[in-house]
Amino acid sequence: MNCHNEEGIILRPVDFRERDRILTFLTPEQGKISGIVHGARSLKSQNRAATESLVLARFEYVERRQTAMVKIEHCEALDLFPAIRKDYSRFLYASYFAELLLLTEIPSTEAPLYFNWLASILKNLQREPADPFRKAHWEWDFLCLLGVQPQLDCCQVSGQPLPPDFLPSEQVFYQLDARLGGIRGPGHTEPNPDAAWLSV
Repeated sequence: MNCHNEEGIILRPVDFRERDRILTFLTPEQGKISGIVHGARSLKSQNRAATESLVLARFEYVERRQTAMVKIEHCEALDLFPAIRKDYSRFLYASYFAELLLLTEIPSTEAPLYFNWLASILKNLQREPADPFRKAHWEWDFLCLLGVQPQLDCCQVSGQPLPPDFLPSEQVFYQLDARLGGIRGPGHTEPNPDAAWLSV
């Protein structure tokens, strides 16, 4: 059996049986991994705090034959991000980005990029609350990781070219629309949870 010792961020914990927990976590070396922690839900378990969602932890695990799920021997919490857990809005933002990664196929060669992206978001949310513009910025970075470069040369609604030095002002409004993958130009902005107002 291959043994591993590496850091990871827990994307999703799932309670299993009476005392166990199955974790899906993201590592910079192997990408996404699913593994079981026996006894994690026991009050006496040393792994209890380190098996919650959105925890940066160090995992000791072994690969098992005939199954993709590893056996996690030990996990030590390195950062619980307490400010995120105390603020519902921050927790929603962090959970949203973790969910994006759960839905994404991540090759092991690109795992460091995705890991660093999520780690940066969590550290940022730990320091200060998020807002729609920063959410859109992180979504923008995520699109770049996926190889979908956001379009900045024209309005994604009208197709009209944008000036190369365009700047928002009190009279001229622009939005960054994550769903459209680019900019909404003047006259095509709208109240939309997927679109963040740009400001100088």
